[in-house]
Amino acid sequence: MVHLAVLAGGLTLGAAGLVVWAFWPRDEGAEDAETRVLKPQQGGVQSLAVPLLLFASVTAFMPSEVSGEQSVRIAGQHLQMESLPSPEMKKMSPGSSASWVVDIWSEAPDDGTIELSIMSGPDQSDAMLPLTLAVTNCAVQPELSLASGCPDGSPWETKHFKAADFNAGKERKIVAFSAWAKQRVVITGHLATNSAKAVQDASASIWLSASGAGETISTSPDDTPDIPSPPEEENKKLPHTGVENVLLLSVLGLVVIALGTLFARRSKAPGDIDA
Repeated sequence: MVHLAVLAGGLTLGAAGLVVWAFWPRDEGAEDAETRVLKPQQGGVQSLAVPLLLFASVTAFMPSEVSGEQSVRIAGQHLQMESLPSPEMKKMSPGSSASWVVDIWSEAPDDGTIELSIMSGPDQSDAMLPLTLAVTNCAVQPELSLASGCPDGSPWETKHFKAADFNAGKERKIVAFSAWAKQRVVITGHLATNSAKAVQDASASIWLSASGAGETISTSPDDTPDIPSPPEEENKKLPHTGVENVLLLSVLGLVVIALGTLFARRSKAPGDIDA
């Protein structure tokens, strides 16, 4: 069986040869020389225009890579959290800042109160780390994306903490709000500029917890999305079809057509015209 790429490439190059042959200058005979009229030499521009348009149509259908940040969902029986991970907070350098955004709400049938607090994780090695945290909370509408932060006009409150405030696993209260509402917390960490020696071999971790409706859930900035593995049959490697080579061969064929046609038209005698 002829490989699809070889077949398509052969057809493309064959078509290119036919077009070049069709436009190649021929000797029409000296008897017709008196009746020939000089035309403007526009063939080169026209022959290049069609392949370029075809090339644009081919590239328009090539798949584009779409990238974006994925949020992490932490689900309790009633309490819910959605976090936009911030791996930058785990690799901060002196003088740098990083932010982490979390939404908290309840799906309980009854109203109640949700309390938010912040604490250090078990792997914090130095309570005297020159790290400061600005913790801002605000009420948001359910449809507002995490990347939007706290919207303009929404009531908000900011509290400031230091790494020493979380010594010995202390919890620091942030806010208490109605379970009917949705609350957003934006935590921005900043590492002091002149802290190169202090941060050497030091580490810190932050956890945000929500308590209410008889349960407590928590998350950290380095939580990663739980992406399910595809079914086994989708993991099987698809057979090689050669389609990826067809696009390349098609473009090469179009370039050959353009160059051949341009060469043919420029090779005509000055008094020649198209038949």
